Amino acid sequence: MKKSYLWNMGIIILAIAGFFLYAYLAKDKSSLNEIITKLDKNNLVSVRVSKTSKETRGKIEINLTDKESISNVLNKLSEIKTVSAKNGKINPDVKFTYEIAILDRNDIAVGMNFKDNKNMDVIELNPDPNKIHSYTIKDEPDVYRLLDSFIFAE
Repeated sequence: MKKSYLWNMGIIILAIAGFFLYAYLAKDKSSLNEIITKLDKNNLVSVRVSKTSKETRGKIEINLTDKESISNVLNKLSEIKTVSAKNGKINPDVKFTYEIAILDRNDIAVGMNFKDNKNMDVIELNPDPNKIHSYTIKDEPDVYRLLDSFIFAE
């Protein structure tokens, strides 16, 4: 009796895990270039980029409405690599989070994923504008200098 119950529970758990794996793999994913090409300048509202960290609290926010500037920012952010800490040693415990969102008139948020210290040229379409994608990478890239170069006069 107990063996049969355990087998049934195992099958149910495997079925649930399979469903979640299928749902994750079935997400609508497009390359960065495809998203940039699809952007309609007239429908575009803004791009927001912010950075937070466990140790340094701070936020950089840029709002751009120019399609070319947005494309430049996203392309530069996709090139971010991790760098060593100031003393030359990498601290694996420091985590930095970057948020990138493109908001159009339909409030579709677009996020760029960074995983395992490698950037992935993959964008996930997010139908819920309240859930902006977050990405965590180890070590702090010189993101302030990078973002400063993209502050435009409106």
